[in-house]
Amino acid sequence: MLAFDEIRLYGTTSLQVMRRLRTTLYDLASAVPPERRKALRHYIEHLDRTVKDSIKDTEDQTTALQQDRQGLGLSRR
Repeated sequence: MLAFDEIRLYGTTSLQVMRRLRTTLYDLASAVPPERRKALRHYIEHLDRTVKDSIKDTEDQTTALQQDRQGLGLSRR
């Protein structure tokens, strides 16, 4: 939380910040021991709520809820 809260709060209306933060969290979840993944999943759910509360346009929400490693608007599926 310490590492990501300010990014999440100050970038809350930026589609690319949300997408890149999501990618970072998923990448981190794949690299940490299994017992730490629950905390990361919880933080990703918190990120989802932040996006849904702060970005009202449904198309923009959908975009913000995708992963984007490079910030170029490309999804990683």
